[in-house]
Amino acid sequence: MINMENIPENIKTIINSCYPYIEDFNPAQKAVIESGYLENNKNCVIAIPTASGKTVLGIMAALKSILDGGKAVYAAPLLSIQNEKVKEFKKFEEFGIKVGKHPSSADLSVMVFESFDALTRFSWDALREVDTLIIDEFHMIGEFTRGPTIECAITRAKIINPSLRIIALSATLENMGEIESWLDATVVEHDYRPVPLNKDVLDAEMFNTKNKNDVVVKVIEKAISDDAQALSFVSTRRFTESLANYVAGKLKRKTTAEQKQRFKEVADKLLAVPEKKGSRPTSTCLKLAESCENGAVFHHAGLFSEQKEIIEEEFRNGNILMIAATPSLMYGVNLPSKYVVIRDYTRWTSDGPQAIPVFDYEQMSGRAGRPQYDDTGYSYLIAKSMEEAITLEERYINGQVEPTNSKLIENKDAVFKQIIAQVASTLSKTHEELQDFFTKTFYGYQMT
Repeated sequence: MINMENIPENIKTIINSCYPYIEDFNPAQKAVIESGYLENNKNCVIAIPTASGKTVLGIMAALKSILDGGKAVYAAPLLSIQNEKVKEFKKFEEFGIKVGKHPSSADLSVMVFESFDALTRFSWDALREVDTLIIDEFHMIGEFTRGPTIECAITRAKIINPSLRIIALSATLENMGEIESWLDATVVEHDYRPVPLNKDVLDAEMFNTKNKNDVVVKVIEKAISDDAQALSFVSTRRFTESLANYVAGKLKRKTTAEQKQRFKEVADKLLAVPEKKGSRPTSTCLKLAESCENGAVFHHAGLFSEQKEIIEEEFRNGNILMIAATPSLMYGVNLPSKYVVIRDYTRWTSDGPQAIPVFDYEQMSGRAGRPQYDDTGYSYLIAKSMEEAITLEERYINGQVEPTNSKLIENKDAVFKQIIAQVASTLSKTHEELQDFFTKTFYGYQMT
């Protein structure tokens, strides 16, 4: 049972009831609590490693606002995280706290970045009722697609509701000083990770093969012998499907009849999703079900949201051995993967294939070894040759995380969208007001 003097009794009661598995806070969580963030109203950046319990720290700040008669928004980058958090936070309703997806109808609202962005453009009255904003996966501010959205939403929110308190939950960033100054926040950092993480580079040559998929299979076989599961990251949707199919074929004779029965039940659930919508299964649905029957599935944006939820839930229940995923799964979804395999370390851009940042490697690796599930996590980056393995080890395992920079101006579509948003919402009625807005963004801060 949690018993820390720095936590108000009413918050302690709720946390002990809704998170009974938390017997005590870990060193990183204690450092944040002892910083006094629950005793003041300053903006705060909580920068601790993946799987070290950032959510409960953020939610305690939200509960403080709500119990004082206010409202809180918990902003997350993906629908899958939103759905997971709504389910998690619904327990608070036993204490009279209304949980939903919009502050006009809830005390605690879980919103995706895009929804919160819309709130800052169209629902100013509702935004002004929000006392605390929790931003999950805040480090995504440097991501090309969603980064500009949350960056401009934060900027607008600070203009419309100057008293809004911001709690940013983040991985440790290289240029934390810039974030601290832009948000006018206190930064609390700690390097404790509850589950030790072993990181290594494997190369195809050591397994006498030229096919990196065979190395993935070896890791999955190791996971099976360890009564564990694995996440495998590849660069494209097409590759998730081909890898899942390849692994499924190799596992066909390595699983028990009882396992096969469980896999078949999951496959039937996945096929039932389009049927419930009154349509026939697509070719993608059929591929998914076929590979699932042997314990391997793929997870990407082309699936029905219900199918992704089934995959995540059944993986947690131990009824799927491997998920082949695009990098979007590295953000926040809590899956019990003792093993992580990063097969692809490049991704396609408008300038051709580019090596992924060290930061993304760290985020994917961080999915390995989750509290409540594992005592150790294993992350394997796959190289084609021994020579390439040495290069990858130097770059990713021993390398430094890059500074996080705004992608607002790099992403032309995002810039145009934000200009239109400012004008349409009447927040910027002149060129000068528009320029003033962009000066207040993280991009504007970094340019000064």
